[in-house]
Amino acid sequence: MDVPHAGARNLRVISAANLLTGTYNNLLQVVLQPFVVAVAGSVALLGVLQALASRLGGVIGAVAQFAGGHLADRWGRKPVILLGSAFNATCLTLFLATALTGWPLLLVPAFAFLGLGLLGSPANQSAVAESVDARGRAMAYSKVLFYLLLPAAVMAFLGGYI
Repeated sequence: MDVPHAGARNLRVISAANLLTGTYNNLLQVVLQPFVVAVAGSVALLGVLQALASRLGGVIGAVAQFAGGHLADRWGRKPVILLGSAFNATCLTLFLATALTGWPLLLVPAFAFLGLGLLGSPANQSAVAESVDARGRAMAYSKVLFYLLLPAAVMAFLGGYI
């Protein structure tokens, strides 16, 4: 049996991770704003927290991506991707703790970790580019983006229902 090329394995792993990322991103996108307003009682605080960090960036997300590219060049792609994933898991854990306790102060570190979760984004993009030759990059990026966006069809509906 032929062993798959390392690049093909990388793309499968990145695609599977993107499927999970797309799932939680789409659920988070639908429920996060009403959740923050319900817990904190303030749309102004929601605005401040989203300026601090959101899935699209914010101040912390922008700095995290800049740092992530630098760290990926120094440490390698995989450790930085794993660190970004750990930040995302911490963020989701803090959102869960906020929901269970009703303590709005937990929202600040939750949003900070949400932004820090973007640390792995530059390393992820580089890993895709390094996994295929130049002629196959467009298809590779299309494939991993497909798995990131696929959950949007179901999760946004499910999140709105919840």
